[in-house]
Amino acid sequence: MARTPWYATAALAGIGVALLTVGCKESAPPSPAPAANHPSAADTAKPRSAPAPAKAAPRSQQATGDDLPDFPPPKAAQSSSASMSGEPSFPPPKFDPETTDPALRGRPIDPGAPLADLMQQAQREGLVDSEGNLKIPPAREIDAAKAAAAGIRELRGTYVRIYTDLPASDELDRLPAVFDAVYPQWCDYFGVPRESNPPWRANAFIMQNKERFKAAGLLPDYLPEFENGFAEGHELYIVEQPTEYYRRHLLLHEGTHSFMLTRLSGSFPTWYFEGMAELFGTHRVDEGPSGLTVQTRYMPRGRDEVPFWGRTKLVADAYREGRARNLNGVFAIQPSRNMGNEEYAWSWAACYFFDTHPAYRDRFRTLFKLPARGDFMEELQKLYEADSDPIITQWQVFVAGLDYGYDLERAAIRLEPGQPLPTGGATATVAADRGWQSTGIRLQAGRSYQIAATGRYRVANEAKPWYSEPDGVTIRYHDGLPLGTLLVAVQPDHVGSGVTPLIKPLAVGSAGTLTPEQDGTLYVKINEATSGLADNEGSVRVTVKEGK
Repeated sequence: MARTPWYATAALAGIGVALLTVGCKESAPPSPAPAANHPSAADTAKPRSAPAPAKAAPRSQQATGDDLPDFPPPKAAQSSSASMSGEPSFPPPKFDPETTDPALRGRPIDPGAPLADLMQQAQREGLVDSEGNLKIPPAREIDAAKAAAAGIRELRGTYVRIYTDLPASDELDRLPAVFDAVYPQWCDYFGVPRESNPPWRANAFIMQNKERFKAAGLLPDYLPEFENGFAEGHELYIVEQPTEYYRRHLLLHEGTHSFMLTRLSGSFPTWYFEGMAELFGTHRVDEGPSGLTVQTRYMPRGRDEVPFWGRTKLVADAYREGRARNLNGVFAIQPSRNMGNEEYAWSWAACYFFDTHPAYRDRFRTLFKLPARGDFMEELQKLYEADSDPIITQWQVFVAGLDYGYDLERAAIRLEPGQPLPTGGATATVAADRGWQSTGIRLQAGRSYQIAATGRYRVANEAKPWYSEPDGVTIRYHDGLPLGTLLVAVQPDHVGSGVTPLIKPLAVGSAGTLTPEQDGTLYVKINEATSGLADNEGSVRVTVKEGK
């Protein structure tokens, strides 16, 4: 048995910085089923690990009334207020010895030990610096000749050296260039200099045969069992995957862990640490006349771009089956060897939501600047305290519609309270290329209103433009309704413990009657997946009058 190195033991001891940030045991989900035009991920086959579907309406049907999930808080959080059920809050996750592996790197720790005692012990042993940061050694120097004698070849880049027993291929040989293209993106996003002393570098071991790497001394015995990927300091361990895309995904996922561990100081909760790794791991590679480019923090446009990824499908399945997580349910994810695919999917979804939403992204991108032992979740609460209630609505709408190509920029809602409806009625104009939009008209519960809509707008621009009017066009359907149909909902001023009506709209088309269940502002949009909004053009004129 190889001796556990001192820096690994420190990481295991959970000394503030590293308890949540030293490893990743990730299981990749099965590849989602093929999708049609403007695909609905929830309509595809479930992953093998998914439970049987509940009796909830799939997103291909019109969702109404009791068919909708109510975003319940996770069982462990039933007694606390949750950001999708109960008053909004952002409580810090608690250490749970039942779900947290206390011996991830060897010696167990006392979950009740005060953080100050652990820090003092670590400082006495020379495991951390005066600022409380782990002293993590640089990447090992590997004897390439000895590795080659063991059937393991070396691929060199500026910021990574890859050691693999896989046969040579153009795709494999370009992995160092892919990694090198992402390193500056990590630096720029997290606000650290690209240059460091000594120069930053990682070792990545991409293994078809783990035993070969163990025999060569490249896969330490003290590491826990892992199925797909694991990061320890500057060392990345990756098991060969069924697709080239997912091999790259794991390389960038574990590389993100390594970068955050070694170049940042902070104590990151699991959802953020894993979510950011998923965010940078989800990518697109292009090669053109100017060379290779890698786009990270990427929303895949379709299943074929990211085979074996499946994050949107896992979230969509959970929503369809009534298991959608509120944000507190995501924040409460604990580090554990029992983390499943859904935990990675929800962590990615939360980070993508905050990092991409135009109202929240600038603040989210400052979280990494916290002091080494600052309370991350308390800081999150402070940053978004004024937006707690709007976040409930925005998150629910995001989860309910999440699919490949989700356009959060266009789906983001400007929540603008309306004014009472004048005696003679009122009109509003809404764009066809955006999601939910406020009409500025406030309606009262229990009263009936006549809604009429006119306009002609483009809903697709493929081989030829497709145009629609408020009743929609039956050449294509979305959520069980003709594409382009006018949808309406009345959004209350305060969602609180409820569910936003925006995820259970009424289809009125060119004319209809609406009787709100609660006071609020009338919101409208055309029926289309957010992935199809970018090529839309035109607007709808909506007239509202009180019914007789």
